[in-house]
Amino acid sequence: MRYNNLKLKNEWGFGLLELLISISIVGILSLIGIWYFTRATGAEALKKDTQGVVAIINEARALSLASKNALKYGVHLEEFQTVLFEGDTYLAGAATNKYQSFNQRVHKLSHSLNGGGDEIIFSRLTGETEDFGTITLSLIDDVMSSTTVSINESGVVQ
Repeated sequence: MRYNNLKLKNEWGFGLLELLISISIVGILSLIGIWYFTRATGAEALKKDTQGVVAIINEARALSLASKNALKYGVHLEEFQTVLFEGDTYLAGAATNKYQSFNQRVHKLSHSLNGGGDEIIFSRLTGETEDFGTITLSLIDDVMSSTTVSINESGVVQ
């Protein structure tokens, strides 16, 4: 009878192997969840920064169309930010510059503008630009995740 009581006690609770298997399963599921979350936040950051680039280009065009302060407006392109500026040329550090930094996971992969420069300058009252072309943003750690913004000769973002 004593032997039967010991046998019943051994059947209760979890063994070390069962506990390790459970912890492993929870760990694997956690890693999958973290991976999915980081991929989703990267895609969201890229989408948001692309919308920001489109917005700052549209703002520069609108200010030029309105001929605010009787000036042209433009956008200067850098790897980790865009800068809205007043006038015919970009002056780093000017008080009127408006900076828009990208998310730390996003950068400007490339740009191809007519004339080969780093600025898109819009004509007063017409909003046209001679600096039409494309801007490509991507995730720093995944170049395959990228978006392209196109600006045509009339200054419209497509």
